[in-house]
Amino acid sequence: MLGHQAVGLLAVRLLNCSLVMKLSGSHFTYGIFQATILVTLCLMVWPQISAAYSSSSLETRPAASPWSAQLNLSGSRGSDELDYYNFGGSATIGYSYRPWHSIYASAGFNRPSVNEVENPHRYGATDSTLGYAIRRLIHLRNGIEADGDLELTLPTSTISSRASMQAMIAPSLSVRYPLYRQSVFARSSHEIAYSFYRFETADEAGYRYNSPWMFTNGLGLGLRIYKTTTAVDYDFTHLIGYADTRINVQTLRVSMGVAITGRASVSAYARWRDRIVTDNALFDTDTRVIGLSFRYFM
Repeated sequence: MLGHQAVGLLAVRLLNCSLVMKLSGSHFTYGIFQATILVTLCLMVWPQISAAYSSSSLETRPAASPWSAQLNLSGSRGSDELDYYNFGGSATIGYSYRPWHSIYASAGFNRPSVNEVENPHRYGATDSTLGYAIRRLIHLRNGIEADGDLELTLPTSTISSRASMQAMIAPSLSVRYPLYRQSVFARSSHEIAYSFYRFETADEAGYRYNSPWMFTNGLGLGLRIYKTTTAVDYDFTHLIGYADTRINVQTLRVSMGVAITGRASVSAYARWRDRIVTDNALFDTDTRVIGLSFRYFM
């Protein structure tokens, strides 16, 4: 029987291999379902294995309140010089009901700097999220750690409800690899999302098709010095529509976070989002976002 360290390492490698398969034909479909099954099994079965393994580890969970709150404020602007600045915000409340396990809910809003009459449905409330998180889903003696999340998104925004979206479910896995002590680390993220729509098209004219499948893989590099953490992350998202339409989107994010106290932290970030089109430059930015995030353990 394999040890916990070998099982965890095997799961991480299988997930990475299954998600980097060729994005075409049956190979891509097989990789999708292999990764989906693996993530689901990890979220359902691993808590018992992880608990048994962690009990023999020298590390212990830091004392903290079961309640946490996070506030995020952001500003964004499209690449068109005529685009308006948009301001948004979101709030997240979390509750840790057992060590390393928590549930959370978030809601937000988006508002332009001026009243836009052409697309008023794009602004207002954003989609709401309910989530279940397992921190240290995988914890190996060589320092590799993985966190798992399972999110349910509800169409509380006007643009999602107009597209006939009913719900979206998304399991994800984030893996952290230490490179030099605890100061330098790499990380990878993997998410599979499926959206339920009432109609295949997103508009009444039937020109735009909804994309129920969304696959995101990311790589990042971080540096931690004292109470400050700086990171650069790159994500690649592949969407598949009902009419077999395929869209590729890349995102680059730079962030810096500071632990103010044992209970409070603040972070700033800048994000560039770009839909990859053949006649555009590699980083022909479609949307630029800057933001601040505050987190507090009650």
